[in-house]
Amino acid sequence: MSDQYPNRLTPTEYRLLKHLAGGGEPSADSVAEKLSTHRTYAYELLRQLGARGFVTHKAYGRVSEVAITDEGLQLIA
Repeated sequence: MSDQYPNRLTPTEYRLLKHLAGGGEPSADSVAEKLSTHRTYAYELLRQLGARGFVTHKAYGRVSEVAITDEGLQLIA
């Protein structure tokens, strides 16, 4: 893997973190749209990144909020 994607991030995970760090809209649906992927895949990416401590993802019914953590920000700095 290239040094461009630190800590064993996939290119898609890296783009997701960059999107959130850049002030992208904090919802799972907007993440899916930005990544040009199905929202089911976006939710899975968020779950995986959340388990690694790089994002927080909370669902309130049909609405979800996503945020990059300090660890996620340090990773892509």
